[in-house]
Formats: sequence, structure tokens, C-alpha cells
Amino acid sequence: MELTKEYFDEKIGAMGKEIGAMATDTSSLKTDMSSLKTDVSTLKIDMKEVKATVSKLDKRDKEDSNAFAKDIVELKKDVRVLKLKHA
Repeated sequence: MELTKEYFDEKIGAMGKEIGAMATDTSSLKTDMSSLKTDVSTLKIDMKEVKATVSKLDKRDKEDSNAFAKDIVELKKDVRVLKLKHA
């Protein structure tokens, strides 16, 4: 292969096209990163809402469990009283 001006011009032209493609890819990457930041921000907001909902459900579940436990204790007392009256 002979190293000629045309050979180097061809290689330099090809490198120029590659550099142009890389610049386009970088622009695309910036757009993708911006989109990703928006998605992460939205996800953070959604997670805060999920945490708040879970916290409310947990509180309500605990309140319900305590209410059921009190009802059971009262019913057991009532059963004892009825057994004593019946005996």
C-alpha cells in the first residue's frame, strides 16, 4: 500500500465523520440523562407518596389490632361472668 495524499485525505474524512457521529451521540446522551433525571425525580415523589400511604396503613392496622384485642378481652370477661352466673 502506498501512502499518498489521497489515502490520508480519505482517512481524515472518515475520522471527521466519526467525530461528527460522536458529537450527535453526545447530544443524544445529554437528552437521555435529562430524561433520566426527570424520571428519578418523579420516582422520588412517588416513593414519598408510597411511604406516606404505608405509614397511614400501618397506623390504621395497629389501631384495628388494638381495638380487636380490647374486644376479645371484653368478650372473655363477659364469658366468665356468664359462666359464673350460670353455675
